[in-house]
Amino acid sequence: MPRTDKLTPTPISALDFMRAALRDAPNSDEIALVTSMIKVRAILAAGTDVDSSFVPVFEREGYLKRSIDEIEVYVPFNLVSVFPGQERLGDLVGTARSMVLSGGHPICLSGSATFLGRSIPISDLDFCEYFPSPIASMPSLITGRIGSSLEQLLVRVNWNGNRFSAPFDGLQVELDRLANEAVTYVKLDFLWDVPKFGMMPTTSMILKVNDNFCGEALRRSHVHQEAVICRGEPPRDVFGISEICGYLTFLRSEVSKYAASGQESGSTDSLKALKRALSLLLLVGAEQDPELHAEVEGLIEDLTSPAVEGIVVERRFLELSELAADVDPKLRRKANDELARTKLGVQDVILRDEERELVLRGASEAAAALEAIIEQLFSTAKRSGH
Repeated sequence: MPRTDKLTPTPISALDFMRAALRDAPNSDEIALVTSMIKVRAILAAGTDVDSSFVPVFEREGYLKRSIDEIEVYVPFNLVSVFPGQERLGDLVGTARSMVLSGGHPICLSGSATFLGRSIPISDLDFCEYFPSPIASMPSLITGRIGSSLEQLLVRVNWNGNRFSAPFDGLQVELDRLANEAVTYVKLDFLWDVPKFGMMPTTSMILKVNDNFCGEALRRSHVHQEAVICRGEPPRDVFGISEICGYLTFLRSEVSKYAASGQESGSTDSLKALKRALSLLLLVGAEQDPELHAEVEGLIEDLTSPAVEGIVVERRFLELSELAADVDPKLRRKANDELARTKLGVQDVILRDEERELVLRGASEAAAALEAIIEQLFSTAKRSGH
């Protein structure tokens, strides 16, 4: 619940934050107001992580940080309360440092893994590397990752829309040919054996930015869902009103989209809607808001239920099987045998069809209820803020 000691600033209500942030053309006073709110939000977030280890970085408004094995981990104010602690974070940082193409580049943990502090199950791992180095250096760095070990096996390369899969014969020649200033992103898909997690579908989205960490590629990422792992400082700011407004609008749209598709198809899209709703509620500070705190806790309870875990585990093995189908034919049987062996260890977690249908129906109802709450928040904030 929100803290009330005298040295702690008064929490900012979700509605007040949304009124301030939802601006299409903010003036200087409105920009300053949101920046000051984020400073307060960062102070309030200090120590709310599972290890009580994150502290505000006052020279980088909105970030909090801690060190893991002499590597700094910078987390936006909205993620600290759900961010994983040392027990899981150490292995995630180790994986990130093994995955990054160039050791001097910042790499970010993104997606649902940023919720692991509250034990919300995940089906995959997502990383995002900012790549300010010359594009000509990238092909050899990528082909250097081609190997035969299932523990860190590169399976697919999406080079700015050009897709390649194993075996990667002639890949570097082709990437050298494609390397030019028009490249904005490269996506690498791996089978990766992560300590404490086991075999995971793991993706690294590489964003080609300029020396100042700017460029068109930034449109492919949301800075408020990224925990930066680096030896320097984060490449982007988290107090920008336009980024917050844009991310809120995006999340609102995603909740509506997945709530509708989940209801229509009875699919796991309803669970995606719940996760997007959690991201939105955390961004507006609902966990510090007495009127919304129970909604956040109820949502987290739903997402951490054994039944939802069973569906997420099932999804994880579906993604692993799809990756295994693209593995080099020489390794495919070995990959499938490893997946079958691993799946045996979690078989009792996976739901029967009728149980799965019941859980997804409940998730669809919860998503619809959260969508209604979010729409009401937007409506009230826009009506009273303009």
